[in-house]
Amino acid sequence: MRGIVGTYTTGKSEGIYQFDYHQGQLENTKLFCKINSPKYIGKVDNYFVSLVEQDQQSGLSLINQHGEIVDTVLYETIPSCYVGVYQNEVYTANYHQGTISKLNYQDGHLKFEKTVTIEDKAGCHQVLFINDEVWLFALKKDTAYVFDHALNLLHTIAFEKGAGCRHGVLSEDNKWVYVVGELSNHLYAINVEKHVVENTIFVLENGKDFVEGGGAIRRLDNFVYVSTRGKEDVISVVKVDQASMELVQVVSTQGKHPRDFIVHDHHIIVANKDTNDIYCLKILEDHTIGEVTSKIEVSEPVSILMEE
Repeated sequence: MRGIVGTYTTGKSEGIYQFDYHQGQLENTKLFCKINSPKYIGKVDNYFVSLVEQDQQSGLSLINQHGEIVDTVLYETIPSCYVGVYQNEVYTANYHQGTISKLNYQDGHLKFEKTVTIEDKAGCHQVLFINDEVWLFALKKDTAYVFDHALNLLHTIAFEKGAGCRHGVLSEDNKWVYVVGELSNHLYAINVEKHVVENTIFVLENGKDFVEGGGAIRRLDNFVYVSTRGKEDVISVVKVDQASMELVQVVSTQGKHPRDFIVHDHHIIVANKDTNDIYCLKILEDHTIGEVTSKIEVSEPVSILMEE
């Protein structure tokens, strides 16, 4: 099994990297595809779809299993920050331009379809697919925007002022969404049917200050894992049951500025951008995080994707 790593390319990174994974061991890191600023990566059909900057424009590139770029569509002047894939639909969220865009995939090609603007600098940061809805979290607006798949607006969900809603995960029964607030260091429980926030919990240890650095979020069974970067470089473990949330552990990511992480094979694999490393930590039987099992060096890692 291999992991695919999206990176910034402002330093030593040359693009997308890959590594081998086996039972908690990360090894054999090498360049997979030379490409400019592939910060976030998705998977459509048997291809990878990556953010790209080219000729002072930005968009998406389609990359085959051998690391060859087979198609590129440029449709923005400032790059997006997130890629979400639903069947043959590819969506991007643009933090700076405050937009959500939709492209379609067919037979090895991407076709741009539509961009919807929330507001300039709205901080749009993630696209999440829930039932037949497309959710977009706009960090600077403290709002989630709910669309249909044609990007017609259906609902909005208001968070507390200063929440900075960034990324979310869906519960196992599809009835709840748990959202991390980048600016508040809180986790929010949203009732999917009612489209309302029903509870919130602070995800740092008691006595810790706000650090305005909430990052990624993942789920395993009825536990949610949330990263914080900046003054605190940690992952918080929260037990969830509908609107009920309980903080059970806060542990170091071993490096600086954890931009993203994934839960895979009862391990957490976390990308620490500022220390140019990726750590693998074991998830114990009680769903808390245990020892480090391995580490690799990757320059400016941002996102991680695993494939068979």
